[in-house]
Amino acid sequence: MRWAPAFLLALLLLQNAWAETKQVGAFSLLENAKKLQARLKAQGKDAFIKEVEVRGRRFYRVYVRLKPPGKPREKPPRQKVPLPEEPLHLRLVLLDSLPKAQEVLQALEAGTPLALLARKHSTDPAARQSYGYLGRVKPQALEAPLREALRGLAPGRHTGIVELPEGRFAIAQIIDMRDYQEAEKAFREENFDLAERHLLRHLQNNPDASRSRLMLGKIQELKGRLTQAEATYKEAIRYHPELAEAYAMLGRLYLKMGLYEQAKEVFEEGLRYSDSPLLEEGLELAHILMLQTQGAMP
Repeated sequence: MRWAPAFLLALLLLQNAWAETKQVGAFSLLENAKKLQARLKAQGKDAFIKEVEVRGRRFYRVYVRLKPPGKPREKPPRQKVPLPEEPLHLRLVLLDSLPKAQEVLQALEAGTPLALLARKHSTDPAARQSYGYLGRVKPQALEAPLREALRGLAPGRHTGIVELPEGRFAIAQIIDMRDYQEAEKAFREENFDLAERHLLRHLQNNPDASRSRLMLGKIQELKGRLTQAEATYKEAIRYHPELAEAYAMLGRLYLKMGLYEQAKEVFEEGLRYSDSPLLEEGLELAHILMLQTQGAMP
């Protein structure tokens, strides 16, 4: 599939360098830009449209003013920000209409994690299943409009609405992994209080982050908060029912608590999704402990 270069260049969705305005959309049709502007104005936001021309074609960017305009600053020389060469942890929601994209953007800016919005609204079945998480992706491998929208985007920020060919729209986000990385470091150093704080922050924006949730459950176990650990492992399973490690950790927790029947049920449930040796060994141990308990009864 081939895209017009002028169309690609028009879809830059970078935050204004002056920090006085924020770009929230870019469109090839003025009608679409006006629809987004009207929606934003209805929310009490100071939205305006800026017309740009690239290689003889007109495009329309929608901005929101972040604070009252003051004395104009001298613009620095414009330099094209290079795309990062290293893979990015990327989340994406695909949508088939501008009104739906506006609805998702409004929910995102109101605080709903993009993971949950992708799960509910994405038109791509694979994206719904993965909460929009694409894994570690090189920007160069993406469609050109998305690639340009990510140029210069900071971790944790989103692109706003990106207009794609064939009537599609997208919102992408670079996942900020810094809290998770700090949590890993603190966990290795056995600074569990600090690790827990970082994990809770990471999960607030990435509730589907299974490794973070399992690490949090382990910390709660080590602190003796077994009921909380149980709830955390169950939450990990709710987000990812196929995650063998979550069943294994919950089952081992039940063994520690002396709840052998519940442990057996968890290991059996996990084996419906995975033939992991961890689950098989856990189930065997649960059976042995149940027999020992029954043999000790009068």
